[in-house]
Amino acid sequence: MCGLLAIAGGIPPDTDAALEALQHRGPQGRGQWSQPGLFLGHTLLSLATALPVAQPLINDELGLVAVVNGEFYGHEELRRELQVQGCHFRTELDSELLLHLYARRGLDGFTALRGEFAFVLCDLRKNRLYAVRDRFGIKPLYFRSDPRSLIFSSEVKAIRALGFPLEWDPTSLFQAASRQYHNLDRSLFAGISMVHPAHFLEVDLRDRSWTERPYWEMPLRQAQNRSDAEAAELLRQQVQEAVSLRLRTPHAAAIHLSGGLDSTAIACLAAAAGSDCRLFTVSYPGSAYDELEQARATAAFLGLPLQEVRVDAKAIAASLADAVVSSEGLGINGHHSAKFLLNAAIRRAGHKLALSGEGADELFAGYPFLIAGRQDAAVRGIMHAAGQGLSLAAVLSELGRIPAFFAAKAALGLAHQSLLAPDFLAQFAASDPFLDAIRQPGFAAAAKGRSELDLSLFHWIKSALPQYILRTLGDGCEMPHSIEGRVPFLDHRLCDFAATLREDQLIRDGQEKFLLRQALRGLIPEEVRVRRKHPFMAPPVIAQPPLLALLRDSLGHCPTHYCPRRLGRVIEALPTMSEAELKRWEPPLFLFLSSVALEQGMQR
Repeated sequence: MCGLLAIAGGIPPDTDAALEALQHRGPQGRGQWSQPGLFLGHTLLSLATALPVAQPLINDELGLVAVVNGEFYGHEELRRELQVQGCHFRTELDSELLLHLYARRGLDGFTALRGEFAFVLCDLRKNRLYAVRDRFGIKPLYFRSDPRSLIFSSEVKAIRALGFPLEWDPTSLFQAASRQYHNLDRSLFAGISMVHPAHFLEVDLRDRSWTERPYWEMPLRQAQNRSDAEAAELLRQQVQEAVSLRLRTPHAAAIHLSGGLDSTAIACLAAAAGSDCRLFTVSYPGSAYDELEQARATAAFLGLPLQEVRVDAKAIAASLADAVVSSEGLGINGHHSAKFLLNAAIRRAGHKLALSGEGADELFAGYPFLIAGRQDAAVRGIMHAAGQGLSLAAVLSELGRIPAFFAAKAALGLAHQSLLAPDFLAQFAASDPFLDAIRQPGFAAAAKGRSELDLSLFHWIKSALPQYILRTLGDGCEMPHSIEGRVPFLDHRLCDFAATLREDQLIRDGQEKFLLRQALRGLIPEEVRVRRKHPFMAPPVIAQPPLLALLRDSLGHCPTHYCPRRLGRVIEALPTMSEAELKRWEPPLFLFLSSVALEQGMQR
């Protein structure tokens, strides 16, 4: 992947510093283009064997200039169609497709794009700028608007490097403190927003006024009456294609491998496609959360090398600040550090490309909170409620039902709010963070007509997936190490197909991802295929000495929205807490540690 920067209006003098702040996203080259009132910059991470072609992409004949972060799949077929229509391509870049697609189809061209991407496209003849983000939010795109300029960037760091100090956004903090996720149009930083997934901003370059519009929405379920065997075969073909498309590169791919179904499927399908890949797994030695045995079994099944990244409480504490500052997000578990360390190991091994299994749980109903009556101890406090929670009565009144994971987040929110400063909470006495969540623009219309299962998945995909799974744990932990992450399950064509499955093909007899398991029969080790879902989580470590020491030290750097006295009481009680109490307090205390690290990082 790459880093992009675009500025309309007054151009600050520190654009070189801003591009330097994005250098880890593209260490192989840097390019820029400007005219009065408009600047586009780019840092390049290339997976091509030939000499990399620098961006911005410029086509004077069409009056277009663009910077692209990401990858467009299936571009060869679209390229041939456009060439038949008279389009003349100057490079073999997949990104160049964007210019000709827009020139021929206008805004409708965005819907033809398939992949992980964020880009800024300028139509100089029409005085229009378009900032576009992929359908699920795999790639980030921030923006800042003030009377003088409108700035777009892959990361907040670049905006800060332009001379704009970073400060907390109190509303976003309250929302994140109460339910882990803030609204999609916000960021944690005052005055900085994010382009919504599956949306584009259209900017009039004459006055920098802008509107945001969707170009895609999650499809409503239109179940087709297929047999399990027929549906499983079609699903197998779809997943195979999604994996194969993401391996069309001369570079050997690394595979994030756990002991679970999804990452094992990616590894096995990549190997079946003839890819020269290597497996990497996180191990938590001596813990019930450790999946090393299953990962080793998969590596032996495939005859592929496996590199083990061992992570313990000391490693989690030592790397947490770097993980937080790099990802510009708040974590709730030691898996934040683990993902950061995993990608560091992948880079040290010489890889620039990594595939992972994110997205399968969202498309095929893999989460334990979706199954009535199920309580998995490993995710208590994160996906299952640990204790009482904030009221969800208003959500129930408005929707007539409550998305399944809201109870867990409400319990996290109640515990976390008890650590916050009374003066901070008083600002939001009249606010309901969960009503704020369901009342986001476009949500009511898009959620209408969805079943209880699909409503829960809809809200998860609109909150946890883009903000935490893809940004904080995904791109935010990959790109600091110049790793291009690809997620085959989050192919929108696969999503469209998943919407044609019956709900009993998703969950059957208490087994999650039923049809995906059927589709993978014979392709992956049988013991993994039938194994129950185990989310990628680090074991509870908050009461272990390295984390206790970090907590006590962090009290001396406490952000003003926290109450040091309340925090101190909980921290000192940790050594005597029961296992259930520790699971309740670990997510709020990791949020605190993340806040301290991010605030210090903002001030560097």
